[in-house]
Amino acid sequence: MTTDQSSDFIQRELAYEPQKLDSSQIQKELANLVFSLQEKAYAEANIDSLIYKDSTALAFLHIGQKYHWRHLSPGNIPPQMLQKINFSDKKFAKNNFSPKSVHELSESLLTYAENNGYPFAEVGLDSFRIDGRMVDAQMKIKPGPYIIIEDIKIEGEGTPVNINFLRQYLGVVPEMPYSQSLILSIARRIESLSYLKLQKAPFITFFGHSATIHLHLVPKDASRFDFLIGVLPSSSSSNNQKRFLLTGSFDMELVNQLKRGEILAIKVEQLRPLSPRMKLNIAFPYLFKMPVGLDSDFSLYKRDSNY
Repeated sequence: MTTDQSSDFIQRELAYEPQKLDSSQIQKELANLVFSLQEKAYAEANIDSLIYKDSTALAFLHIGQKYHWRHLSPGNIPPQMLQKINFSDKKFAKNNFSPKSVHELSESLLTYAENNGYPFAEVGLDSFRIDGRMVDAQMKIKPGPYIIIEDIKIEGEGTPVNINFLRQYLGVVPEMPYSQSLILSIARRIESLSYLKLQKAPFITFFGHSATIHLHLVPKDASRFDFLIGVLPSSSSSNNQKRFLLTGSFDMELVNQLKRGEILAIKVEQLRPLSPRMKLNIAFPYLFKMPVGLDSDFSLYKRDSNY
């Protein structure tokens, strides 16, 4: 490898040693070297040329000089957005110029924008200026139209779940600011339900300044009903007649029968004479369209002391 710097620089900054690689590996290795140099503030770093001769590849690497930030201005970025992403121009002043740091800052701004009503925002650098080895620039955002989530629309035949329950469960409030993170969480949250699944991936339609979430939902059979009946000989008898006792268990769980995500579970068993056990559980989420629900358990055990 040949560079515009000394061989000591290559060892000190890159710790690079010649190695045996095929052509695709060579391209990848050189790209990694360039990226590593740019992250160390050598913004001009690039491969000038690459020559293959017999089984040897010779790369001519231009490194250039090291650049530092003088000032990165927030430009037209709103103060509340800067506060939310913890932006400080002091983090950049006189520090190494790094494309990665600019990319991370841009991603933070875009993420905040698309989760607060601006899914079509664009962020970049403006007024970029180099003075010697010092860099000045300012951020610029094009927010695009403000978008609200109008509502959820359940597609297909029938309605396997109440729309009010679905809004509460997914965190969707009609006319709330568009949120990309909320949109991305929908499939995962629905798939976690035992009684509902997506027939197709969720999709969004935009009309003017509104977005609608379309969900193709189908029910899953989550309810169950089990019972078992047995016969036991009685331990007591009279008139030389054999007697038998019925024993059994009954286990039922009804899920989403009212299409509100509710659960009703009943378990009754009697394995000993006159000694029944009963467990009852009722879970009802989002009562009265509020973020509160009911989850109640009741247990009963009665034992006949004669057995």
